[in-house]
Amino acid sequence: MEVTLIDDGRFLLKFNYPIDHEQVLASGPWAFDKNLIVLATVVENENRAKVDLTLCEFHVQIHGSPIRKMAADIAQFIGEKIGGLQDLDQNKSALSWGSYIQIRVAIDVSKPLPRALKVRTVMGDEQLVSFHL
Repeated sequence: MEVTLIDDGRFLLKFNYPIDHEQVLASGPWAFDKNLIVLATVVENENRAKVDLTLCEFHVQIHGSPIRKMAADIAQFIGEKIGGLQDLDQNKSALSWGSYIQIRVAIDVSKPLPRALKVRTVMGDEQLVSFHL
């Protein structure tokens, strides 16, 4: 891997193999010295100094969702509310009976992260659903 300084706080990482690039992106988010490292794929001939670094993917656990709503549809709804839903981890999520749903979401790190969201149950009640990174 090659690392090149682009400007203050921005670096270009060039991987020798595409599989390494994919694994680094999929394994994030990354941090160094308690600071978030935001990664983005650079397209050839793109101005590297102007690459948008506001979105970062996180695994998010959704707690407190009504049992009947613990399904892929509510995970998608909540994922879109807190960011852009990237993936629903159906192996780790208890979509029917578990205590949480786990999703991967692209979140705008330049904005405050919501900690909870009100959802309406099938009975018409509102319930507070919390998120944990």
